[in-house]
Amino acid sequence: MDEYIFYLLELEGELRMQKLGINKSHFTNKKKAKQWRDKISKEIHPDKSDHKKAEEAMAKLNSIYEAMIGRG
Repeated sequence: MDEYIFYLLELEGELRMQKLGINKSHFTNKKKAKQWRDKISKEIHPDKSDHKKAEEAMAKLNSIYEAMIGRG
């Protein structure tokens, strides 16, 4: 869980994508993008995590997801 939060909030660009397991197919396959988001969300969601940056990380996760499906 802490790793996902670190990757989302502290890394950028290619390194973030690599650490989060993002590839081009996530931007062309909405189902795959949703599965990716749901998997990480289960780990970092503020309802499940007491990490002080869980809310901020969840917002970043949703922002990346929105970009994947063409809404960001």
